[in-house]
Amino acid sequence: EWQKDYASRLAAIRDDATRINQLRSERLVAAVDTAVGSLKLTHGVSKTPRKIHIHWGQDEPAASEGDVPVWVRDEWSVSESTVKTAAAEAGDNSPIVFVLLPKHDADQIKERLASFAAAEETLRRPTPQTDEGKAAQRAMRTRLATDDERLGELFQDLIARARVFQGGGAEMTTSPFRDAVETAANRSLIRLFPKFGFGDTAAWGK
Repeated sequence: EWQKDYASRLAAIRDDATRINQLRSERLVAAVDTAVGSLKLTHGVSKTPRKIHIHWGQDEPAASEGDVPVWVRDEWSVSESTVKTAAAEAGDNSPIVFVLLPKHDADQIKERLASFAAAEETLRRPTPQTDEGKAAQRAMRTRLATDDERLGELFQDLIARARVFQGGGAEMTTSPFRDAVETAANRSLIRLFPKFGFGDTAAWGK
């Protein structure tokens, strides 16, 4: 019964493009947040604290004072050429950091997302009372854990392949991903605060 329930749910989720897109988006957001969410910038010899602002979606972010906008898009929703063109057209004065997450291992990601969601839903069944039912429940928990671990690996690999562009179109060749974003963001600070150097001093805090 457990296996039949799982198989039925798996087939339904596979065919639900909206559900798959939502599940993938949640994993992409989590993967980027894990990679760069804790990134802190310090500006100049005064070590003035700055932040990055992760922006998702198809609308260009606004450059708010003090925060470096990092615009993240993925190849499931936008083409590589679109992102590269947007970066180039933004110009050399733009503080926006452009990130493209590649559509890598797409089929395997879809299958694992569907399997994980199906297993998660199946495990909401009432607690089994028979030995056979308890064994089926344990097997489903193992499947859930295995899918989760594999998804973690797939999205880590995807993040490692992400491409980072500065406004103006220059691509960061620094790796890993976090370092590329940090390098681009530090360059963006110069664009956000072109006159910062005139007042920057280690004694600023005094």
